[in-house]
Amino acid sequence: MIDISVPPAVHAAALFGGDGLDTLEDFTLLAYLFAFVGGLFFLVTYARTDWRHHAWGRHVMAFMVIMEIVFVLGATRRIFGEYPGREVALFVASWLFAGVVWWRYFLIRKGRRRRPRVDVMPSPAAGSDDPRGGSS
Repeated sequence: MIDISVPPAVHAAALFGGDGLDTLEDFTLLAYLFAFVGGLFFLVTYARTDWRHHAWGRHVMAFMVIMEIVFVLGATRRIFGEYPGREVALFVASWLFAGVVWWRYFLIRKGRRRRPRVDVMPSPAAGSDDPRGGSS
C-alpha cells in the first residue's frame, strides 16, 4: 500500500533507485529532451509541407517553434542550473506562448464566423430525388 503522506519522488526512488529527488529530476530532464527531439523531427518534416499557405499551418509552425524554445529552456536549466539571461529568455518565451494561444483562439473564432451554423437539416423540396426524404 502506498503511503500518501510520502512525496511521489520517494515512491519513484523506491521503484528506480536513488534518493527520489534526483530520479524525478532525471526523468523530468528526459521528458524535456524526448519532447525536444520529437519537436525537431516534427519541424523538419512539417517544414517540407505547404504550411506557409494557410493560417493554421503558420500557427502550427509558430506553436512548435515556441514549444521547442520552452523545451530548450527547461532542459538547459536542469543541465546547467541558473545562467545569465535565463529569466529574460523565459519571460520572452512565456509571452510568445501566451500570444500563440490567443492566436489559436482568434483562428477558431474567425473560422466559426465563416461557416453558417446548421442546427437542423433542412427538409428537401417537394419532388426532390434526395434520398433523405421528400417526395419523388
